[in-house]
Amino acid sequence: MSVAPSTNTTEPAPLRVGLVAPAEDAPALLEAIERSGSLHLAAQVGVAQQQAAAGATWFDDVRSLLASGGIEAVVLGGSCRGAIQVARAAIERGIHVWRIPPLARSFAETTDLLHAAGEHEVVLMTASWWEHCRETVRALLRADEGTRASFSEIRISAVGPPLQSWRASQVDAGGGVLALDAGAYLECLVALRGVPESVTATTGRCRPRATPTPRETEDFAAAILRFSDGDGAVIAAMWDVPPYDAHGLFHGGALTLRIDRRRAATTNTAGALIEERELPGDLLPRELSQFAAAVRGGEALNISARHERQVAVASILETAYLSARTGQPEVPRQLYEAQKWTEPKR
Repeated sequence: MSVAPSTNTTEPAPLRVGLVAPAEDAPALLEAIERSGSLHLAAQVGVAQQQAAAGATWFDDVRSLLASGGIEAVVLGGSCRGAIQVARAAIERGIHVWRIPPLARSFAETTDLLHAAGEHEVVLMTASWWEHCRETVRALLRADEGTRASFSEIRISAVGPPLQSWRASQVDAGGGVLALDAGAYLECLVALRGVPESVTATTGRCRPRATPTPRETEDFAAAILRFSDGDGAVIAAMWDVPPYDAHGLFHGGALTLRIDRRRAATTNTAGALIEERELPGDLLPRELSQFAAAVRGGEALNISARHERQVAVASILETAYLSARTGQPEVPRQLYEAQKWTEPKR
């Protein structure tokens, strides 16, 4: 008598994570962990004990959490400066890392962390908006994501952080509105066009604040990107300048692609709508579920492609800030050469 093979499958246990985030970032990350369905919050540090999540072991020191928290991975919010230190310590212990963007403050810090994660064979992931909108964009363009945009425009206007936020500190954040609010659209630009040949930029402060002390990070940034084939892009990013909006426009020979956080659409050269599609929302739980799948090996994610886009974004940010200081165009390729990191080919 033959016995049919069992079709029972065992769901992988939720990934045991520790949350390292201050009160500024913890609530959104706590909600995302809970809603992901793939993570179990085992430990927390960064908030007062009375603010910690129920059921999670609270620590007053991140080193203790890494050593004694019984965790497989960490979810990092808070300042880039602090996150870099925690990520390195976690990676050395074989603990996987997920981080809100940006991953680091500079190109060198970004590539150093990626090198370390590779050497210790741990998963290091940073949230990627493009991962969740690329299939929609492909469908709209009826081509792959390499479709050429001859001229691109990115505009960001957002409410700026309070003075006490880590996002207002140059040492903690590494940059202001350009680094913290334009990154997702820069990733889209990189996915569609690759790394620019040169970047020319200026940064500064636009609106006086009620307090006499200004933020250390910039309130506005304007950049011109030139590509090797002569195509270009412009970026304008502002804090505290309404109306608040964020979008990218990618103009090709036959159509324009418009992307914002809610939808993507194409129009023809006369400006008439060709097609419009909704983009997925509620991305933090999706991101954390993908992270858990990558750690468990249950989902084929092209993490290396994600890393290359984030390295490319880091190259644009660093050359933009450098150009703002020097007053001259700066070349992202030089960062790749200095760090001996292979520049992506288009």
